[in-house]
Amino acid sequence: MTIPRVISLDAINFGSIITRLRVKRGYTKAKLAQRAGISSQYVAIVEQGLNVPSLTTVLDLLEVLDADGGEVFRELLVTRNTAAQ
Repeated sequence: MTIPRVISLDAINFGSIITRLRVKRGYTKAKLAQRAGISSQYVAIVEQGLNVPSLTTVLDLLEVLDADGGEVFRELLVTRNTAAQ
């Protein structure tokens, strides 16, 4: 897997949200990865905002974390709009 040369603020913000939700649930990266069917290394990459995950991965992570996708995306949009001002 290659690391993108351009940093995506959306990916960084999404990673922060995933980290917050994971910690709130008391999951380790390994436990989240196992339940979502991805590697713990990839969870770390997503949490650091170093990669933009596929929609399937986003949905898998949100499902495992029992997160409201609408709330997560609203938070991302608010963050994006705040940064643009």
